[in-house]
Amino acid sequence: MYPSKPSVKLLMDSKDPGPEKKRFNLNLLFPAGKLKIAFIHNKSPETSSWTYGHELGRAYLEDSLKEKVETKAWFHVDSPKAEQKAFEEAISWGCSVIFSTSPLLLSSSIKYATKYPKLCVLNCSLNTGDDHIKTYYGRLYEAKFLMGAVAGIMSKSDKIGYIADYPVFGMIANINAFALGVRMIRPEAKIYLEWSTLKHNNVEKIRKDFAISFISDRDFMIPNKDSNRFGLYQTDGKQPVNLIMPTWNWGVFYETIAKSILDGTWKRRWKNFAQLLVGYVFGYD
Repeated sequence: MYPSKPSVKLLMDSKDPGPEKKRFNLNLLFPAGKLKIAFIHNKSPETSSWTYGHELGRAYLEDSLKEKVETKAWFHVDSPKAEQKAFEEAISWGCSVIFSTSPLLLSSSIKYATKYPKLCVLNCSLNTGDDHIKTYYGRLYEAKFLMGAVAGIMSKSDKIGYIADYPVFGMIANINAFALGVRMIRPEAKIYLEWSTLKHNNVEKIRKDFAISFISDRDFMIPNKDSNRFGLYQTDGKQPVNLIMPTWNWGVFYETIAKSILDGTWKRRWKNFAQLLVGYVFGYD
C-alpha cells in the first residue's frame, strides 16, 4: 500500500502586496541595457528552411522592439561540444532568455535551465515533462488536414505523394492529418510516403520516382533553391507549381513572449501562448 499523503495547509499573508509587487520581471535580473535574447540553432538559414523561418522571426522581433531588445544567434550547433560552447557563450554574453529552435537541443536546454534557474529557456519542440523549461510548437496538423483536402479535390488520380523528413511525433501527426484530409474528399486515394533524410534516399530521385501529380513536401522554401517544391505542389508541366503551404509566423510569437517578459506577465500568460503562436495562413500562386 502507498503511504498516506501528508496534510497540506495554505497560509495566506493578510497584507496584500498589490499587483505591481506580485509581478516578477525577469529583465530586472539583468538591469543594464536591453533585454538580451539568444537564439541557438541546430543548422543555418542557408542549409535549413526551418532555421531560415526562425531567423525571419528573430529579425521581426529586433525590428519591432529595437529600443528594448537585443538578439544574437548561434548556428550549426549540431554536436555536444558545439552545444556546450553555444549555451555558455550565450550566457556569458549576458542573455536572460534563450530560444533553442530544435528538438535536438532539448537535452542541453534542460541542462542549462537547471544549472541557471533564473534563466528563461524555451525549446521549440513538443511538450516535455521537465519543469525547468518551456516548450513551444504549432498545431501544424490542422493545416496539413486542409492541405490533404485540397490535394483530394485537385488530384485526378488516386495516388498522392508525401515527402517527410524525420519520424518524430509531430511529423506522424501531420502525415495522418494529411491522409484524413485526402480521405474526406477521395476515400479511395492512397498516400505514398517517402523519407527524405534516409541515407540511401535522394530527394530528387524520390520526386521523380513518385510519378505523381500532387506531392506534399517540406514546409518551407530554402533560399536559392527550387522554391516551388514546398508545401503542396503540382508536378505536371515543365515546372512544379506551388499550390498551398503553411506559414509560420514566428516573429509575432517571439515579439509577444519578449513583451510579456518585459512587463512581467509572461509566467501568468504562458498557458495562452500556445494558442496564439504560430498561427498559419495559406498562400496560393
